[in-house]
Amino acid sequence: MVNRNDRAVTATVVAGRVVFRDGEFVPGYGHTVGTGRFLRAGVEERGPAPMRISAGEPVA
Repeated sequence: MVNRNDRAVTATVVAGRVVFRDGEFVPGYGHTVGTGRFLRAGVEERGPAPMRISAGEPVA
């Protein structure tokens, strides 16, 4: 059993995008909102995934 306090962390940010806030995932998370890729055990790493940045969007 794990004792947790949902008020301890107000938001989770992955790659500069809020994916979890106020106890709920953002709409579309896992379907239309993606944050990364699945890494399989025993499969050699192929390098970083391509980064997509819209024109005028700040780079963190």
